[in-house]
Amino acid sequence: MPYSIDHKNKCVYKKKSDGSRGEKVGCTKGSLKDYVAALQIHAENKRPMKKSLKEQDELQDPVDGALTQVFAVQKPYVGCELTSLVKPIDPLMGLAGHKIVPDQVHAIFADEPTAQKIATELYETHMEGQQALEEKKDVTTKKIKLAIDAIEKKRKEHMDMAKEDPKNASKHREQIAIITGKLDDLMTKLEKIEKSKKPIEEKLDESFFKRLKNTLKNKK
Repeated sequence: MPYSIDHKNKCVYKKKSDGSRGEKVGCTKGSLKDYVAALQIHAENKRPMKKSLKEQDELQDPVDGALTQVFAVQKPYVGCELTSLVKPIDPLMGLAGHKIVPDQVHAIFADEPTAQKIATELYETHMEGQQALEEKKDVTTKKIKLAIDAIEKKRKEHMDMAKEDPKNASKHREQIAIITGKLDDLMTKLEKIEKSKKPIEEKLDESFFKRLKNTLKNKK
């Protein structure tokens, strides 16, 4: 499929028959060249093709220098593992043939070491973000617990005053009802935050990434 490339914004558009720019296909933060290659592979995979026996033989015996495998780096997601982010792709099958959604792909690379390097960088950034999010939840949880303690203390004061002055107990009951409502709201928020918390793997130390980079370097 012919495309019109916006190099400045790293976006790809469909090209109309008159050569003008048509509908936007998508944009990427990674390599624009790799992104276009992924789109072309995906488009070719959708196109029905009937091959002669001669053509099938040529596919089974690829020309020297032709890429028989590329490597897709998927965008990190909650609960992912570093080892699951790099997927080997057969160019003839395309992304769809491997059940990979193009929007979930960061970029596609011709060699595995480069793909692993980029995946490692993405994974580290993702894990740091997840760690920061969980730390923020812990801070919020502590604040809510302190607020609950303070409000609970206020409710106890009103209950004690109601017992000491039964004639005006109705006024204190009103305050107790308001305070109880606030407590319920805070407890609901606290429960939601606790349920949303996810176990974060121990942060990978620098020595791990150093060893991984050395391994990738040796593969080149």
